[in-house]
Formats: sequence, C-alpha cells, structure tokens
Amino acid sequence: MPNNSPRPDSPPQPDSPPQPNFARISSALTDLSQELPHIANLPSQQRLLEQILKELTAIKDDVAGIKGEVTTINNRLAHTQNDILTINNRLAHTQNDILTINNRLLYSETRAKNDRIRTTNAHRLATDQVDANLSPLLDLRTGHPIANCPTTVVDLNGLTGGEAGVILEALDIELPQTAAHKKEQAHDAAFDPDELAAARRWRETFKITNIPSGSTTYARSSGPGGQHVNKTESKAITSWSVSELIANLPRLLHGALRSSKYYTVRNDSLSIQAQTQRTRTANAEENRQKLFEELCNIYRDTVPNESSPDKAKKYEALEKRANENRVKTKKQQASKKSFRKGGGSHDY
Repeated sequence: MPNNSPRPDSPPQPDSPPQPNFARISSALTDLSQELPHIANLPSQQRLLEQILKELTAIKDDVAGIKGEVTTINNRLAHTQNDILTINNRLAHTQNDILTINNRLLYSETRAKNDRIRTTNAHRLATDQVDANLSPLLDLRTGHPIANCPTTVVDLNGLTGGEAGVILEALDIELPQTAAHKKEQAHDAAFDPDELAAARRWRETFKITNIPSGSTTYARSSGPGGQHVNKTESKAITSWSVSELIANLPRLLHGALRSSKYYTVRNDSLSIQAQTQRTRTANAEENRQKLFEELCNIYRDTVPNESSPDKAKKYEALEKRANENRVKTKKQQASKKSFRKGGGSHDY
C-alpha cells in the first residue's frame, strides 16, 4: 500500500478559495429590483410632501388669524360691557335726579295744599270758633297728613311745646331762637329712660366704620380732575335704605331718618353723592363721611343733654300742670257745648 502522507520536508498545501453565495446575491438583487421603482418616484413624493407642508402652513396662518379675531371680539365685548356699565351709571344718576325733582315737586305741591288747608280752616274758625273741625296739615316731606295734628280748637290749645315743635318741623318752619333753645334744653323726663340710655351708649361708641356699606353707583363727574373726569366714572352716588340704617341705630333716632335732607321718598332711603375727589373710591368715602355727620346731627337734634335732678323735677312739675290745664280746658269746652244744646247753665 503506497504511503501518501507528505514528506516532512515538503512545503504546505494552500487553502481552497471561498465559494460565492449565489443565493444571497440573488436575494439582494431581488430587493434592489423592488426598491428601484420607489427610488424612481422620489421626486413626486417630494413634491407631495412640499404640498402638504404648504397646506399645513396655510392652516397655521388661518388658526393665527382666527385667534386674532377672537381676541378682537373679546376686546369689543369688554368695551361693550364698559359702555353698558357707563349707561347703567348714567341711568342711576338720572333716576336720582328725577327723585330729587319729584321731591321738590312734592314739597311745592304740599306747601300749596297746606296754604289752601289753612285758608279753609280760617273760614271754619271764623264761622264757629269752638266746634269747627280743622283739616290736618300735610307733612312737606311725605305729602301725608301730620300724625296727631290737632283737628279742633280744644286740641290746638292743648298742644304742648314739644308737640307744636314736631308739627312746625314737619311743616319745615324754622323754630324761633327761644323755642330752639328750649328744645336743646329738653329734660330727660320727656323720654323713655331705657331708650335714652341706649341712644347715649350708641353715641359713645359710634364711629364711621359702623356705617353699613350701602349701594354705590358711579357716573362721569364734572368736578376737578381735567381730562380724567371725562374718561372715568368717578362721581359716587351711595344709597342706604332706611331699614338698613335702622338696624344700626337706637330707637330714638328711627323717626328722624325720614326727616333728613338726604331722604328720598320713592325708594325710602338716604341718597348722597360726591364728585369733589379725583377717584371714585375717595368720593364714595366722602359719602360715608357725609352720612356719619348727618347721623351725628340727627342725634344732637333728637337726644337732649343730660339734665340735673333739680331740672328734671321742675320739668315734671311743668308737664303735670300743663296736662291739668289741658284737661280743664277740655272740660270747659264740653260744658259750653252742652249748655248751647240746652243742658242748662254751668258755673266754672
């Protein structure tokens, strides 16, 4: 058997070359043939993408335009709301002016009616000085008959100084200096002690911060401020209903509220306006200050200063004697009427 093993001194045999992978080459060529149509269509796809980008840009511009229009609409709405607020404030101001005019008309009409009533009463007294029935006078602030106004001569003669003062105030007649002085020097005995004490305690603690906020509207002012007053509603008109104020005042002051110079009959409130300041806040605060001063004046005119025990006793004695004289006068008048009707003679 021949020995085919190489000889030790013979050179090594070279490796055989790698065989090509025809299957892989064929697969790559197939993939390339499939991609060639796509590569050929790249320009058209690029144009399509550019068209899409243009449309997206147009949509973006449209959205920006719509956003701008929405902003414009919102600004117009805000401007319209400001115009509506201005109109409402002007309407409120006009209503207050109308109320003022109505109050003045009521005052003038009531004065004319009182003149006619006084003329009628004078004719009745000229006809029958004792039995004449007098028509009650009207309150200039309300146009209604004055409460407890005397309707007979007997009642008229029996009026106390305080009752006569109330009627004179309702008729807006200024009291003479002597009568006003007596009113200021009125004694505690003429008032309910508990109500008088409550009123004095209220005055000791009453501050402007105790005043309720009320209802404030604003209008364009004609006061100082230059062009500022033509651009903003700085005039303040504040109203406080009587019911709102009564809740914060002692009972002795309740009746005097409707006699205030700021009282308006139509809405039963105290209405105050201010336009001297540049800002609406300052004018509204000025209204509160005016109301504070008015309430202090009402207290001063209504509640007397504390009197000494001697003065109180003297006042009680005077009141007692006045009541006795009034009762005596009524009895005398009743006796006269009875005598005229045939009841016989009477000695006094």
